Amino acid sequence: MLEYDDDLKSLANWNAPVLPNLSKLESNEIKFIESEIRKTNLSIKECQVRVQKLIPQEKRKKFAAYYTIEQGIKLMASVVREFLHSRREKIVLADPFLGSGSTLTAAIEKIGTKNVQKVWGIEHLPLPALVAYASLLHLMKI
Repeated sequence: MLEYDDDLKSLANWNAPVLPNLSKLESNEIKFIESEIRKTNLSIKECQVRVQKLIPQEKRKKFAAYYTIEQGIKLMASVVREFLHSRREKIVLADPFLGSGSTLTAAIEKIGTKNVQKVWGIEHLPLPALVAYASLLHLMKI
């Protein structure tokens, strides 16, 4: 569940590429979104999975939006942890095919937020990008 219920309006002032249309919402639209947020008990992980299923097949093919399966996510998170053992400084994690952020969040969970200097990702589709952004903010406690 979103912990930032009262901050939805303040997000419009952020310089975040996934939020450009938030400032265009009317007051009643923001109130509706806030009320819907309060009704749900969905976790971030559930949102990451659900958003993948919302994208129509045609759009998935057009953007080559194929999501990593759980086994692949676990493997990549383990590789990041092994890589971290050979380094002493914080690392930058990057995912040029971000999707809903499942791979990056799993890697961060595996190595701990204290070992992360920066996180970088690219996602063309707005809804998965927003979910990824929210999941990374939540995990990094920003």
